[in-house]
Amino acid sequence: MTRLRGPWYGRRSLPEHYGNRLNVNVKIVLQNSAYLALGRVLLLKNPGFDRCAPDTIDELMAGASLARCERGDLVAGIDEPFDHLCLVIEGVLEIRTLMSGRRHLMMFLAAGELTGVLCCIDGKGQLHDVIAHSDVVLMYIPGDLIRRRRIIDPDLSVALELQLAYRSRRLYELLAGTSLLSLRARLARLLVQLESGFGIHRGAADIISLRLSQTDIADLLGTSRQWANRELNDLETLGMIRVKRSSIEILDLKALVELSSSG
Repeated sequence: MTRLRGPWYGRRSLPEHYGNRLNVNVKIVLQNSAYLALGRVLLLKNPGFDRCAPDTIDELMAGASLARCERGDLVAGIDEPFDHLCLVIEGVLEIRTLMSGRRHLMMFLAAGELTGVLCCIDGKGQLHDVIAHSDVVLMYIPGDLIRRRRIIDPDLSVALELQLAYRSRRLYELLAGTSLLSLRARLARLLVQLESGFGIHRGAADIISLRLSQTDIADLLGTSRQWANRELNDLETLGMIRVKRSSIEILDLKALVELSSSG
C-alpha cells in the first residue's frame, strides 16, 4: 500500500494556540477490504458521485489509502499542503480555525462526509485545521488522481461542484445564524443541527451521541463558556433539553426548532 506522505504525517510541533492537548500521530492502517468496501459505499452516497462512471469510482478506489487517527490528532493544519480528498469512514472530525487570535470550532464532520475538496481542485493548502474529535478511520484519494480523472469524466467535476455548493450553503447558514440570531436562538439552532446529524432516539428523548464539552459548545457559538453554560441551564429549566456530563438529551425538539427561528 502506498504510504501517505506530507507535512501532516507523523509527529511535529503544534501551533501555540492549541497548547499541549494535541498529539499528531496519523497511523497507516493495513489494507483492509472491509473498510475500503465501506468507503466505496459512503463515497457513492455523496451527491454526484453516484453519477460518475463505474470505472472512475474503480480508479479512485484503486488509488485510495486508509489511515487511523486517535482522538486529538491533528489530521491537517491550516495553510499546509493537503492534496487529498479525505472521506471519514468511522468516527468524527472537527474543523477549527483562528479568528482574532482565538481558536474557533466551526463544525463537525461525521462518517460519510468529505474534506479536502477545495485542495483537490486548486492544489493549495487547507483553509482550516482538521482534528480527530474521536478515534477515526479515514480514506485518502490523491488529488492528482482526482484532477486527472475529472478531465476524463465530467460527472466527477459535477460531484466536486455539488460538494462546494453544499459547503457554501452550510457556511452561509453558519454566518447568518451568528450575525442575526440571539445567543439562545443560535444555541437552539446548533442543538437542532447536532440532533439531525448525531441524534439517537431513545425513549422519549433524542440523545446527541457526539461527545461534547461545554467548551466545544461555546466555541461553536463563538461565546464564552460561562454564557454557553447559562443558556444551556435555561433551556434545561424550560424542559427542552437535559444536560449530562458529556452529552445532551433533546426532550422537546419542536420547541427547539421554533426557538431557533425566533431570533
